[in-house]
Amino acid sequence: RHHRDVPWCPFTTQDLSALLRIGEQLYFSSPEFEALIEWELVALDAERQAQAAAEQAPSAIQRQAAGISDEQQASYRRQVAVADGALRSVGLFFPQMAEMERIERSLNWLADVCERLQQRALTSDLLVRLMEQAARLDIDERLEPCVQLAAIKRDVDEWSQAASDIIDSRQPIDLREVAKLLEKGRNMDVVPVSYQTLRGLQQTALDLQARTDKLVERTEVQELVQRPNYEETVALASACTAFGRFEPSNFARLRAALAKSDEWGAEVMSMFVPVLEPAMPPQVQLDVQLEAVQYRLRRALGLAAIDGPQPEAQGNADLYCVCLRPEEGLMIECEHCREWYHAQCLNLSQ
Repeated sequence: RHHRDVPWCPFTTQDLSALLRIGEQLYFSSPEFEALIEWELVALDAERQAQAAAEQAPSAIQRQAAGISDEQQASYRRQVAVADGALRSVGLFFPQMAEMERIERSLNWLADVCERLQQRALTSDLLVRLMEQAARLDIDERLEPCVQLAAIKRDVDEWSQAASDIIDSRQPIDLREVAKLLEKGRNMDVVPVSYQTLRGLQQTALDLQARTDKLVERTEVQELVQRPNYEETVALASACTAFGRFEPSNFARLRAALAKSDEWGAEVMSMFVPVLEPAMPPQVQLDVQLEAVQYRLRRALGLAAIDGPQPEAQGNADLYCVCLRPEEGLMIECEHCREWYHAQCLNLSQ
């Protein structure tokens, strides 16, 4: 009788029945024997309740899998709870205890999955956990929620493999292919884990393309101060090299401009390299140096020529300003260096 006061003990109804069979062979009755008989009746009644609930479980699970949550389902859930409570109140061990728990957890699992599928409230991690729970609960894989989860898992695995092929490869990425794959990922019931990684690759490539487009567009303006400077073009080239997976369209034009700028800079720097011979008289040295500077200046101006409208040649006209072009339009003289500059090159209107 001690075990009637604890929620669970290792004795079963079979043990109780065996004990009663021994008691029947005695020549006298006792209060303990009567109590055991009463205990057995309570245990058998709890088993009958659990058996009735277990027999209705397949139908209830089918209804729950179909998303039906009516009074009939609520009544069955109460029946399962009552049967489980009856088993646990007896104080014996019943194998049906695990079955009642499995039925209740299966119904809760199906209700949760149906709601999440309807609201599209699934993640990759949650999808894996739900499928693992279904396996532990031994839920029929042919039920509609299980079929849907399996289909979503196949789509996610297929998408993730395609994304991994792009992410792990060192080959140049195709923005159109990446855009199509990301669009497919956005429309899936579950956003794959590698979606953000692939999105990051796309965003980096798009940023490089946007920077390239802006620089190329600025190379076409006539005002010198509005053209891209050397440093930002080099920074863009370094960023493309560091990324290594994408070269923007029109970048070849900027690369050629960089090469031309480097050659021009070398020509300018060579203007300051001594070209004199020590044995030359001073006046001859000056003439040779002047001729070399003029030649290299003409060479540098030729290398600095850009596409687009150019002022018409004016013979041997003097060159001014940072753009080294002849006088044109409004000119402004610097009070420090005494050089004349085009107002347009200085971005001045008056």
